Amino acid sequence: MSKSRLSRLSLSVQTNFLTQGLTMILAVAALPVYIQGLGEAGYGIYSFLLILIGYLSFLDLGLNAGAVRFVAEAVAAGDREKVRKVIGTISRVYLFTAGAGSLTLFLGSGFIARHFLNEIPEDLIPEAIWFFRLGAMAFFLNLYSIFLGGLQTAVQKQYLSNSIRFTGDSLRLLSGMVLILSGYGLVPVILSNIFINLAVVILLLKSAKKELGRFSLFRPFDRTVLTEIFSYSGVVLAGTLVALAGTQANQILIGYLLPVAMIAFYSGAYDTTTKLYFIPKNLSTPLFPLWLEMKTRGEIGKIELLLFRALKFIGLAVILLLVPLALGTRSLLTVWIGSSFSDGASLTFLLLLPGILVSSLGYIFIPLAYVFDLQKKALVFQSVQAVLNVVLCLLLIPVYGVAGAAAAFSLTQILTVPVMGWVLIRESVSLGQLPVFLTDFLKISVAGLVSAGVFIVMGNFSLSGWPEVIFRFSTALAVSGVFSYFFVLDATDRQFISRYTPLRLPGGSKPAGENPE
Repeated sequence: MSKSRLSRLSLSVQTNFLTQGLTMILAVAALPVYIQGLGEAGYGIYSFLLILIGYLSFLDLGLNAGAVRFVAEAVAAGDREKVRKVIGTISRVYLFTAGAGSLTLFLGSGFIARHFLNEIPEDLIPEAIWFFRLGAMAFFLNLYSIFLGGLQTAVQKQYLSNSIRFTGDSLRLLSGMVLILSGYGLVPVILSNIFINLAVVILLLKSAKKELGRFSLFRPFDRTVLTEIFSYSGVVLAGTLVALAGTQANQILIGYLLPVAMIAFYSGAYDTTTKLYFIPKNLSTPLFPLWLEMKTRGEIGKIELLLFRALKFIGLAVILLLVPLALGTRSLLTVWIGSSFSDGASLTFLLLLPGILVSSLGYIFIPLAYVFDLQKKALVFQSVQAVLNVVLCLLLIPVYGVAGAAAAFSLTQILTVPVMGWVLIRESVSLGQLPVFLTDFLKISVAGLVSAGVFIVMGNFSLSGWPEVIFRFSTALAVSGVFSYFFVLDATDRQFISRYTPLRLPGGSKPAGENPE
């Protein structure tokens, strides 16, 4: 791989981590403002719209993944006309699919507010209806922003879209906080989001044209190109649908089976714990085009090394963050959002964490499947996940409430992800590195125990409130981090981390042992 390409890849990974990490911090700061300012019922409605927008994302028909792949291949071949055809064809399809989804949400807003969601306060129903109607416009713009951002990924310059989308995400969160603190409700918040989304789309479009040359969003339309892309993206679409059912059907079913305010307790816990996904997501996304290139060159062994290095880093990073979160759940939620929310969400928060750990490790298996054309096999596992999750939700939510939804999520991930990983790795690269990874994971588990011990011991200091939370969390992370540096990571791990994450570890600048490249 050329130095310039490696530099772009490294920059993309680093900006992924930095922008997503900063967005996560802003989201953490915004959550108590949203819950307390909108009220539990209002935040439940707000969360439900985000879930609906997530479900409507299937209307991209998997074409965004196809755009990344086919634009990348066309750019590599110097075929500018193919680039124009891919962009024009997909964006015209989106005009109809996104329009259809937006119109459906707009027309169905009254039904959702009056009949689907349970126990919405009567005085909140008119505002909820307009909130869902305006959310339809936000969805339309969101679909195009994802598509335009994907074009930057195709040319190994994801750091450009990262910067633009981070700015948009930050402005959405900050404007929402300002409006809520000023006494405004759901409608002004969604209006501000629409204007920010529009600005993001315009900036992403200008950036894409600068990198790819002049093109039109809606022409030329080529049926042959559409057929070619859809033959690849059709499986992506099916995977998107079943993945949503496998992870987020819980919130839809809570809204239907329980009072709407209960969505706030589950969504608050789920939105917080899934922030840990920024680790596997932002590592696996830029690795996808690199793996494609390695496969083309027949460097399967290097893909295997990168895969297991990535799994080791993901497991270590998530466990070191997850252990203090598990031990300090109640105190954290109490000082962060309030005792009322802590009482309603602590058990849900704890029950979600095992599923978050397992699914974080499984995050990287999906791009691996697409690199080796194992999409259909991955889809089978995702379908099993979806069915199992929905069945468990229907069994557990009526009995255990939101805690039942959390248990359904974690049980589904624990029962399916390890089997999926075993099969996909065996059929793509090999399981030769598995014994080494299992040994490494035992070391990671010891690091987790060190973190737990430090967190418990630090609780003996006479502190309370935020000082106690910050002191215990930071000390546990610092001590377990130092332990991991000396006893879990080797020189090649440090090289991998220094290259593919924003961290710059001592001893990580020069190759040692096997080169992860």
